[in-house]
Amino acid sequence: MTALSPVLGYEKASELAQEALEKNKGVYELVLAKQLMSKEELNRLLSPESMLKPRLKNKLKSKSQ
Repeated sequence: MTALSPVLGYEKASELAQEALEKNKGVYELVLAKQLMSKEELNRLLSPESMLKPRLKNKLKSKSQ
C-alpha cells in the first residue's frame, strides 16, 4: 500500500486495502478492476526496482549530510 499512496492518495490506498481484506482479493486485482491505473503503470510502480530506488537514494542522501 505504501507504494500506491503517493500515486492514488492515502485515502484511496486505505480504502483499497480495506476492500481487499473484506473481499479476500488482492490490491493489485482491485486497482485493475476499478481502472485506477493501467496494468503497465501498476507493474512499473510495484516492481522491485521502483520500490528500492527511492529508498536507496534517500538513504545515500542522508548519509552524506
